[in-house]
Amino acid sequence: MLTPASSGTTHFITEPLTINWTSTADIGNVRIKLMRDGSEFETLASNEPRTGSFLWRIGYSDSTLGSSACSDAALIGALGGGAARRFQIRIESRSHPEIFGEGPEFNISMPTITVTQPSGNPRIGCGGTLGIVWESSGLWGDINLEAWRPGGGGPYHVIQENIDRFLGHYDWRVWGCPSVWEGSLDEPYNIDLKIRVRSTSCHDVYGESTGTFRVTD
Repeated sequence: MLTPASSGTTHFITEPLTINWTSTADIGNVRIKLMRDGSEFETLASNEPRTGSFLWRIGYSDSTLGSSACSDAALIGALGGGAARRFQIRIESRSHPEIFGEGPEFNISMPTITVTQPSGNPRIGCGGTLGIVWESSGLWGDINLEAWRPGGGGPYHVIQENIDRFLGHYDWRVWGCPSVWEGSLDEPYNIDLKIRVRSTSCHDVYGESTGTFRVTD
């Protein structure tokens, strides 16, 4: 008997999903496989007891569990920016793979983060306050707030780390310019920047402000 999900349920990348199973026969240890459209997609665990429980952090391999990098590129790629359907969990005997049980079909989707403020290309003086507003769906874990220079290849300044994703609003006091701008090689004044709200659980999940802002001197 296998109880990973209800039929038609949608689960999200970074979500912890507990898989439970039992066997009344002596089938030896088992493998846990992720199936898609009736075919094997990947192996989640290769040597588990015939009755047990397994915590699957969706989008992670064992080697990266707890890091900020979602390592399951095949699964993330299969989502294609949306939801991938018709997944199932299969528990099969290692010694007799023809003996297996499958759970109901479920969907996997990427979480979304939408940054609604700032908008309208504001200009903020050092010592001023920039309001940052965001919404999220399907997100697990905290978020980081970052200022990005479009095309700059990385965060121009980390505003705040490990914020509760449900907070939804943060007032950034632009203080101490330019000394607090981590990693800056030039002055931050009059440079077009964007706000990025990024998942701490998976850096592939983020949202950006639609417009830019500038810190003015």
